[in-house]
Amino acid sequence: MVSASLASSAPEKADNPFLPMPDEQLPTSTDCSTSSYESILAAISPFFVAVYQPFCELKYKEMWLYEDDRDAVEGMLRHVYGLDASGAVTNPGVYFYLRLFTVASKYNVPTLLEEAVEAVEERLAPATSASWFPEVVYQIYEELPVHQRELRTVVTDICLRDIHKLFKTKQFKELLMDIPALGIDVMQSVLEESYDDEDVEEEDDMEA
Repeated sequence: MVSASLASSAPEKADNPFLPMPDEQLPTSTDCSTSSYESILAAISPFFVAVYQPFCELKYKEMWLYEDDRDAVEGMLRHVYGLDASGAVTNPGVYFYLRLFTVASKYNVPTLLEEAVEAVEERLAPATSASWFPEVVYQIYEELPVHQRELRTVVTDICLRDIHKLFKTKQFKELLMDIPALGIDVMQSVLEESYDDEDVEEEDDMEA
């Protein structure tokens, strides 16, 4: 069945007699499935290009996405059809965009990946003092795809910006203990910034 929010905005064959009916069913982690067009999915994602390549016709017109979050899949489909991905939920927050990032990474949808990263950064940057900040950082480092480092870079940049304030808090010190990779990333960023400052000072001395 198609979720109401997507179905209301999706083109219908009745409105356009030249448009075929959706030819793919995408069941998700809950008892729900969404219809889509193979050609549209393939147009935006190399993953679906490989799935629907010639001479590899699926035996059944269903692709099971039981490991994926239903709202995130709907957000991806909304994005594919040129709609706002956040319309998949009533109040999209940082956790929705983390799930959206996971789906975009898994199915290789670069434009959606970029959108999810920007949305997470927008919500995370001003929230270093929030009680949920450590939980989000932990999820980014421990639960999201390791090969997609965009969100790790976002976290590192935010931590570097507020490093003096964060180091005064017990929760951030505990976070560094729980996530060694975060400590390494932050230290590397601090060193890189220090080297950049030294290079600038050397250039100033040479000009003087």
